Amino acid sequence: MSAKLRYWPLLLLSRLPWPVLEGISGICSALLSQFPGYRLGLVEENLRKAFPELAAAQRRKMARDFYAHFSDQLLSILKSLSASMQDLRQRFVFDNPEIFLPVIESGKSAVIYVAHLGNWEWFSVLPRAVSAPVYSLYLPLSNGYFDGLMRLVRERFGIRTLPSSKAYRTLLELRRKGECNITIFGADQSPPGPENVHWVDFLGQRTAFIQGPEVIARKLECAVFFARVTLARRNHYHVEFLQLWDGEEATKEGVITAKYAAALEENIRLAPQLWLWTHRRWKHQPPNPAA
Repeated sequence: MSAKLRYWPLLLLSRLPWPVLEGISGICSALLSQFPGYRLGLVEENLRKAFPELAAAQRRKMARDFYAHFSDQLLSILKSLSASMQDLRQRFVFDNPEIFLPVIESGKSAVIYVAHLGNWEWFSVLPRAVSAPVYSLYLPLSNGYFDGLMRLVRERFGIRTLPSSKAYRTLLELRRKGECNITIFGADQSPPGPENVHWVDFLGQRTAFIQGPEVIARKLECAVFFARVTLARRNHYHVEFLQLWDGEEATKEGVITAKYAAALEENIRLAPQLWLWTHRRWKHQPPNPAA
């Protein structure tokens, strides 16, 4: 069955005009943020941990702003099924995609750390802004319908999705073939367990980050970047790429991950409503205070 047939109800809804979708988003936001709400207790707990210096009223407003943006983001992912490339590139603007050119011309590949920040699914338009193949890592979903939907959204404009379990082997083989590419890693969510992680100070908490992106970047000598996302206006974003490592400079293990965490925290503090606060980010605790 073709994707158009399999997802025809969603494709039909995605053709609603932006003003209509934004109106629906307003209703969804009100429903999601009211008691008992969608993970409202978890959102409030996460905000309390990250911003203990703020008054309760300030954190409640922050939560409302998050749900408003979260609803917009869900509806905009739906819109991604039919929106034109021109429309999405006007709404998700890469300020400095040329930063990758000297890396690729030097015969290296690049790794981009992204986060569940802003509309992360719109990185799907990156292949149209750069001159190298773009890969995106993902964890396959157990539900085949939604796994196919996720891949349809991400691959629509040329991204090649890679299951995380096959990432290193695939990228190593591409390097041996002489391909220079750009790989997107989402690395801000909680690892499966507290083993084999980097412990980093993040939003006032000792926090576990996955090692994979740094390990792969080091082994393949990739330049490493962070995608800094800002909200220009409703459903319009700007992305600035910041270099964290050139792929050559000697650095201690964990330094790249720590730089990513610091850049991400700065981005979150700049616009807290853009991050995914519904995730149980601090479910793992360090094995001892010195971790």
